[in-house]
Amino acid sequence: MQQITSTKRIVENDKISLHIIGESIFHLLYHKDQLLEKHDFETNLKLYNSYLDKNGPMCVLHEFQFGVSATLEARKFGQSIPLNAKAEAFVFSALPQRLLLRFHVLTSKNNYPIRVFAQKDKALEWLQSQT
Repeated sequence: MQQITSTKRIVENDKISLHIIGESIFHLLYHKDQLLEKHDFETNLKLYNSYLDKNGPMCVLHEFQFGVSATLEARKFGQSIPLNAKAEAFVFSALPQRLLLRFHVLTSKNNYPIRVFAQKDKALEWLQSQT
């Protein structure tokens, strides 16, 4: 497996840092104790789609730091958007969040693999195997 050697920061604000890891992983780091709203997810989707236009489908890593939550409207939007990706990984430190997302993944139909992790390094290892 190829080792990731570079990370490029694209966007950073109060709620999120967005990085490109290597050349194929779109990394969304949601900052600690933030409440995510629908417009946050809409912005993330626009940023991903702008990269998609230049680079084609990528692997997507969502990393949620402790205390991150989302409004009901944001969660519904996040579940309904069709994402053109090679694979998608979610990292949650909290067990209840991981269990809820695993249930969603198991009960929904996806065009690409999705996995939920407790540790970022495990998620990155899996995503690298998907590229």
